[in-house]
Amino acid sequence: MRRTARSGLGRPRDDSRDEAILDAVLDVLADHGYSALTMDGVAGRARAGKATIYRRWHGKADLVVDAMSRLGLRRLEVPDTGSVRGDLLGFGTSLAAVLSGRLGRVATAVVGELPRSADLAGAFRRSFWAILRSDLEEILRRGVDRGEVAPGAPLDLLGGVIAGPFVLRLMVTGEPLDLAFVTRLVDEVAVPLLRVPRAAGPTGTA
Repeated sequence: MRRTARSGLGRPRDDSRDEAILDAVLDVLADHGYSALTMDGVAGRARAGKATIYRRWHGKADLVVDAMSRLGLRRLEVPDTGSVRGDLLGFGTSLAAVLSGRLGRVATAVVGELPRSADLAGAFRRSFWAILRSDLEEILRRGVDRGEVAPGAPLDLLGGVIAGPFVLRLMVTGEPLDLAFVTRLVDEVAVPLLRVPRAAGPTGTA
């Protein structure tokens, strides 16, 4: 199943104009980083008026995260293979392919700025991260409905468990986001996590 372009900000869009603006944002981020991106620079690169940009986005943080979400993630697929393992493997492989290109350089630049910018961190959580979390939740819901997920499995941890190794490879080790990596992450980490019920606590509650 292929995703359609969507905005995390919920405002009406003129796609014919917006795409040039958002594409310019991704280019600047990938080539020069977050600190070098300015509204003036985006306007010039996209051949758009700065007033046009400000009418559509509240500020730099919203513009950046909308570009990542609408253009960067539009090729990300959420497959329905009939099994939670197959869905996670397909999703992880698609995410790896997306992050191995321009979006990976953009994500590296933006994630490094999150601790220094509350506006950017908030926009990132509301849009980019919310989309990835929603996609994973869709996969998990199907797994629960098919009886593949153990009762009490820590579903709330899965997003971080999957995202963490991707971030580590992108920003620290430089190791490839290849099929071998995705397969090990799914088979040795994600699927076992979903099949093992949460242990009871000292009082006997989960």
